[in-house]
Parts: sequence; structure tokens; C-alpha cells
Amino acid sequence: MDRRTEVPGSSEAHYASVTKRAPNLLDAWREAERRYDELDPADDGYQAARLDVVRAWIAYQEVVTEDHGQVVVVTDDARRYVAATDNVEKLLGYSAADLIGISVDDLAAPESSLSVDAAWAGFIDAGRDCDTFTLLARDGSRVPVTYEARADTPLPGFHVSRLRLIREPVRAA
Repeated sequence: MDRRTEVPGSSEAHYASVTKRAPNLLDAWREAERRYDELDPADDGYQAARLDVVRAWIAYQEVVTEDHGQVVVVTDDARRYVAATDNVEKLLGYSAADLIGISVDDLAAPESSLSVDAAWAGFIDAGRDCDTFTLLARDGSRVPVTYEARADTPLPGFHVSRLRLIREPVRAA
């Protein structure tokens, strides 16, 4: 069986596009990791090299996930967004560049913010989490999402979340 048929939203055109673009992005990601691995944590460029890995990784994720309706975001240990796929703008109204530096706490809907500290601590301890959450878009509207999160990915101290918009079911009249 062709594995592409197992991925929701996959198409021949998307697969062909990924096949052409992903190797270059994968090579860029690997090169960024190689440069990072060569540095000592005490080196001046160490933190910048870590962010280079994250940004190369997110560029790769952008291509791989572009047809699947998910937004990929990366946060640091301080719960600040450090990278996101470009389609975050469609979901939250923030460009990927504008999202950098904003705190998870700042985008949590007020009813969610009381539990952010406990949820974050549980997530870090467990190493992964999946659930629903309500975020605030740039215009103040509430955006209900499902998320799958993994701690220390793509590097220790960085944490990836894959977000999907929860669509309200259509109710019969």
C-alpha cells in the first residue's frame, strides 16, 4: 500500500512538491545541527546556532505539513514562541515573525490562563501532551485548537506543538 494514502489531505501534487523541496531543507537542517554539535556551550555563537537548528527544522516542517491543516510552533523553556510555520497567520493573525517573542501565556484565553503554569509543568515532566486549548488571535477572537506537543524537540530546551483548528460541528435545525 502506498504510504501517502495514509496521510489525511495528501495528494500526488503535494507529494511531488515535498519530494523536490524537502531534501534541500533536510540538508539545511542537518548542516545547522552539524554546526551546533561542533560548538561548546560556552562559545559565543552557541545560542545562535541552537536557533539556527530550530529555524531550519521549522522550514522543513513547513513543507512537510503544508497540505495537512496544521500549524507548527516552537517555544523555548520560558514559554516564548521562537519559530512557527507561515500558516500561523491564517490561524492566529500573527505572521511567523510577529509571533516570535510572544509568550504562550499572552495568547492563552483568560479561562485557560489559570491552568497554563500547571499544564506546562506537567507537559515538561511527561515529555509530551495532547489536548484542546483556546488561544487568542491577534484581533482578540478565541481560536479553539487541538494540540500535540513534544518537549525538547527539535533540541533540548525547545518544545514543538502541532495545532489544528477545532471546527464547530454543524447543528441540524
